[in-house]
Amino acid sequence: MLAERDGFDVFSALRAQLLPTAEAESLWLDESHTLLVVAGRQIVSREGLEILGLALAERVVPEGRPASEIVAALRAHDALPVLPWGVGKWFGPRGRLVDRLLTEEPDLFLGDNGGRPAFWPVPRFGRGIARVLPGSDVLPLRGTASAIGSFGCLVDCDLPADRPAAALRRALRDPEAELVRFGGLASPLRFAVDQTRLRVGKAAA
Repeated sequence: MLAERDGFDVFSALRAQLLPTAEAESLWLDESHTLLVVAGRQIVSREGLEILGLALAERVVPEGRPASEIVAALRAHDALPVLPWGVGKWFGPRGRLVDRLLTEEPDLFLGDNGGRPAFWPVPRFGRGIARVLPGSDVLPLRGTASAIGSFGCLVDCDLPADRPAAALRRALRDPEAELVRFGGLASPLRFAVDQTRLRVGKAAA
């Protein structure tokens, strides 16, 4: 499941290489139907909160809109709205906004990622208010591409060849479906090195 930032559209480029389905938001690797690629968008709200719209191919709402408006637009297009964890992004006013959205939006997901260090607990993940979807969320640093797909979850469901994304959405929304996490969180050393490289790169730019 992809989550592409504004200005990127790799999923459209994949259409000429992979096997299409009856859905705009899904592609199979080949006729064996063993690997599914699902489109998604990353949108930054007016408040500076990152929101993912998974199983969504088109750009349905521009960046810079209020978070509640973005979530509503994603739900209207049957996408999976996800609030991904990030370093320092759920503190202060943005943290209060996350809590309010979790109270007001019953279909909202929280996103964990493999870049979170093991020593950094996230109490919101254990409240049971929202489902937690783990993912890779690799930082834009040289040498980190190999971590894609190394952290995530397994869900047991049937994916029909013609409309697999619709079936996947239903499974992820089903409170009875078990999401089995795989992969490990970042070590303290890896976390410190990645954050240092990220900030040095931003300063140089």
